[in-house]
Amino acid sequence: MNETYRSHQTTELGGAQERSGSSQATLWSGRDRRRFSIALAVTIIASASLASTIGVLAAVSNQAVLRSSGVIASTTVGVYSDSGLTTKLTSIDWGTIYPGASKTVVAYVKNEGTVPITLALSAANWSPSTASSYMTLSWDYSGAKLNAGANVKVTLTLTVSSSITGITSFSFDVVITGSG
Repeated sequence: MNETYRSHQTTELGGAQERSGSSQATLWSGRDRRRFSIALAVTIIASASLASTIGVLAAVSNQAVLRSSGVIASTTVGVYSDSGLTTKLTSIDWGTIYPGASKTVVAYVKNEGTVPITLALSAANWSPSTASSYMTLSWDYSGAKLNAGANVKVTLTLTVSSSITGITSFSFDVVITGSG
């Protein structure tokens, strides 16, 4: 087919080529249409992704920041040898105790935590382990709540059974626990 053109200038217009001065247009080939469709799809997906990301960033930038503070509840217990609470009691030397007898030690227990607590007494890590069968640790604590910062005087008593045999020395841990 012979075509007559008034000019040789070529312009691309929306998927067709048109030579100026002519009303005839050449459409893109199938391969060019596929490339254009893929490019268009990628552009649409990228635009949607960008819009989504901008939306997320906009949501983050619109958050309010609230300052907060508080007190962490703790149940720290301090044990002291003096009523002024200046000397920590880290060990107790019971000395020599005769079978059937008791010995006492005075201690001051302070609630160094932030909430009221109740105290509990126990003994652990007996050496020899059979000593716990012949010895009893007790105290005169009433069981009343101990407020934060408060202290209480307690008397610890170690009593040795009159039937103790085979033990000439001993050790154990005195455990004072505060629970809120």
